[in-house]
Amino acid sequence: MNPINDYLKDAVKELQGEKAFTYLAKAREVTEKKGIKVISFGIGQPDIPTFDNIISAAKRALDEKFTGYTETEGIRELREAIADYLNYRYRTNVRPDEVIVTTGTKTAIFLAIAAYVRPGDEVIIPDPTYPAYPELTKFFGGKPIYVSMRFDPEDGFRLDLNAIESSITTRTRAIVINNPHNPTGAIFRPEEVTKLLEIARDHNLLVIVDEIYDNFVYETSAFKSVLELEPEWRNYVLYTNGFSKTFSMTGWRLGYLVASRDVIDPIRKLAANTYSCPPSIAQRLVLRPLEMRHLGGVPRP
Repeated sequence: MNPINDYLKDAVKELQGEKAFTYLAKAREVTEKKGIKVISFGIGQPDIPTFDNIISAAKRALDEKFTGYTETEGIRELREAIADYLNYRYRTNVRPDEVIVTTGTKTAIFLAIAAYVRPGDEVIIPDPTYPAYPELTKFFGGKPIYVSMRFDPEDGFRLDLNAIESSITTRTRAIVINNPHNPTGAIFRPEEVTKLLEIARDHNLLVIVDEIYDNFVYETSAFKSVLELEPEWRNYVLYTNGFSKTFSMTGWRLGYLVASRDVIDPIRKLAANTYSCPPSIAQRLVLRPLEMRHLGGVPRP
């Protein structure tokens, strides 16, 4: 009998890792051992280091010894800055107490799925997909329902809305939408997203939203956030985003989840029992860039 092995949950054994990190390690190994600079297409990491003004803010936080625990949901100033930024950019009405800061956007996704997916629940996921959505769904006893995206040579990848609606059963709990989309790079049209939200409302489903690449859209009219398309987002949307891509700070591990105030408190308790709080220094250093409030261009009309 070997309890350290024998008692390991099957759900843990069956988890698939994220291959992008495997290739990241291989690329680094080749660079360090052979002196060959490798451009890795395996992981979503900007090709520039964290900006100097952000690093300077981190140094100031260290000098001020801002290195202890913070509130689980994140410091008040940061949650205010996130709400202000989203409201400025997307003409929405997020309140600071509807924001919880997390250790990266992947943790925000973890909290959303952990809080809502029960054994036997089905989660509809457009395919191809980012691996965290189906893997976490399976870990919590749910079943990912993959719905293939349509591909048009001239129009690229699109949501197959008819197939999504046809996949809904009495066990369906949620639909995932990642826009701009990883890994295809597709930007879903506002009318596609609006129709998806309509389907979710009609069938009383949650929508788990990941918009981590929202600042990598170079035609401003091509993308609209769920937060600006759906005034009633509080009723059924769990919105996730973060700073890894936009501020090129992947290693600082800072993201956030936005949801109705009624569910933020129980999610906060889940977070407290998972990671205590986000990194204090990382929280302090993104305040100034967010407060500038012009990131990503002028506010939308």
